[in-house]
Amino acid sequence: MSEENIEVVRTPMAPTAHPRRRFEERLALGFPRLFALFARAVWRLPKSSLRRALVRRLVRTAWEAFNRGDLEVTFLPYHPDCRSTFPPEMATLGLEPGTYDRDERIRFQQDVMDEWDEFRFEPSELIEFGDRLLTIGRMRFTGRSSGVPVDTEWVAILTTLDGRVVREQIFLDHAEALEAAGLSE
Repeated sequence: MSEENIEVVRTPMAPTAHPRRRFEERLALGFPRLFALFARAVWRLPKSSLRRALVRRLVRTAWEAFNRGDLEVTFLPYHPDCRSTFPPEMATLGLEPGTYDRDERIRFQQDVMDEWDEFRFEPSELIEFGDRLLTIGRMRFTGRSSGVPVDTEWVAILTTLDGRVVREQIFLDHAEALEAAGLSE
């Protein structure tokens, strides 16, 4: 598929909260192969409002799980060999930038959450294009010992294969992420 034939779908998103795991999250964790089959089937659907609604629901559910600290659900859509890459600017927050597989990514995120309080992602937009998703929003958290609040842009470019995330690129700048994705405004 050539780049000029890729449909770009932009969907506004707003922060939502769900205090505990939903039935479908418990089902997906209990039957990961069933979840993988479902995810593959969703990505193979023709571009339609049903597919967009299901992808939007999956992304919203992952961010809700993230905000309640449920990393097992958050990273369920990630392939075990997924590569997550962080920008060098993360070092200014006392975090090690680098590349991680899914298990390392979960440990990394848990370490971050242990260092910071009130860690939240507030999504503002989801962009679907080809086999990739871009989630745009703000990351807000407070230093556990210092009490210093941090509020920064946060953009993740997620590349999928058969309904699973195989690559995650994190950016702290909206324009830089759009350019990296080939979607400059």
